[in-house]
Amino acid sequence: MSKNINFHPFVLSLLLLCGILNSCQDKCTETRTYMKYSPVMKATEDVRNSFKLLPPQELQNPGKIYTFKNSLFIVDRGIGFHIVDNSDPSNPIYTDFVQVDGCMDVAVRNNILYSNQGPDVISINISGEPGIISRSKNMLNGGVEEDSIIVAWNKSEVVEIIEGDCNGSSQNWDNGNRGFNNSADENISFNGNSSSSQSINDSRTGNSSNGGSEGQSGSMSRFSIIGNNLYIVSDWDLLSYDIDAGMSLQSRTRIGNGIETVFGTDEYLYLGTTTGMIIYDRNQGGTPTFASRLEHARGCDPVVVRGDFAFVTLRGNSSCGQAEDGLYVVNITDITNPTLHSMHPMISPYGLGVQNDVLMICDGPAGLRVFDIKDLNAISDSEIATDNSLNAYDVILNNGLAILSAEEGVFQYAFDGSGKLERLSTLIGK
Repeated sequence: MSKNINFHPFVLSLLLLCGILNSCQDKCTETRTYMKYSPVMKATEDVRNSFKLLPPQELQNPGKIYTFKNSLFIVDRGIGFHIVDNSDPSNPIYTDFVQVDGCMDVAVRNNILYSNQGPDVISINISGEPGIISRSKNMLNGGVEEDSIIVAWNKSEVVEIIEGDCNGSSQNWDNGNRGFNNSADENISFNGNSSSSQSINDSRTGNSSNGGSEGQSGSMSRFSIIGNNLYIVSDWDLLSYDIDAGMSLQSRTRIGNGIETVFGTDEYLYLGTTTGMIIYDRNQGGTPTFASRLEHARGCDPVVVRGDFAFVTLRGNSSCGQAEDGLYVVNITDITNPTLHSMHPMISPYGLGVQNDVLMICDGPAGLRVFDIKDLNAISDSEIATDNSLNAYDVILNNGLAILSAEEGVFQYAFDGSGKLERLSTLIGK
């Protein structure tokens, strides 16, 4: 039996009004603004043929930094590296620019500079006019020969108008590259991912330390030279070269996806990954073997070591993971069983460096922050200096001199045990 349903005119009007209101809600809009990074591709053979010595060029996109004797090397992400006469840190002088497409890292020993050129590892003589000595092809992408590779990222501001339901649940607007922050390097490195590490002077000296025939790296390097061994981490592998034997590959150790960091000491290699710190025994320069692992929430992390403690900064964002941004102090007294000693919140930390009781952290948009670490439980309450005028990325500490790579350029500071910063010079980028 069917029934006829008659609506009262008032009820019908109310229903029509509700329909109009719902229609209005369906048409709510929201303006979203974010930075988009688009990959710049180049033919692999063109990348390999890109090596060229040029006169000083303008610093465009400062990345990794490295010191060797009186020279400072500044990687210009994806295009090569600047050579700077740093005999007087108050008056650094650009001397040359070496074009190396796809370059993201450098390290030096005995006047030979090691770099990546896209997926290849190359050695360059720097004792006279720079020239390539040797090349190991496709070492950083698993041995796969590709027609083209990513050499840089173009950054552009995107404004989108998003339709929503007026209740804050607008459609998904996720862009995989929007979380790069101050560094497209976080996603370009050798074949599309990120990086980190550093060197200190103490009983566990490593990562190309001072005083020998090696230089000193910043904390975001994937290269570490210990004695006659060059260690490199790709996204999956730990590579070990004997560089006294003409770039002879000693071993390739498959670690797993997400390797970011290698920090080398006389005895051990400390690998920072997106899910934890892994420690390998160097075996006196032989094939590295696994020693231990300390896991953490997914995030981007550089690692430095001083004595019985490792200092790890974790950064969580859309490209790194959900780790809580902070400084994590790890007790490595028992190398087979590292344990978390303390955690100290940060804003968005990148590289870091330590000298004696002074710890400097590149805290992204919060700038360069200096802490007294005599009490490892109270680091958060022991900030003794800050330069928050820049977006800090990487730092080298060397005998009272701090060399900082930032989005805005490269800066040098004098500092003492009190942590007081005195800016000595500035090398500005675009």
